[in-house]
Amino acid sequence: MKNRPWIWLIIANVIFISGMITLVVIAVRNKQPDVLTTHGH
Repeated sequence: MKNRPWIWLIIANVIFISGMITLVVIAVRNKQPDVLTTHGH
């Protein structure tokens, strides 16, 4: 950890970004049916 502390920062950033992308994907998937029904009507 002493010689490469930045690796942990990169890992934390990757986990955080992947988590945010997952939340966005879930939100988009939840909104898709509403959008389809709105366009359908």
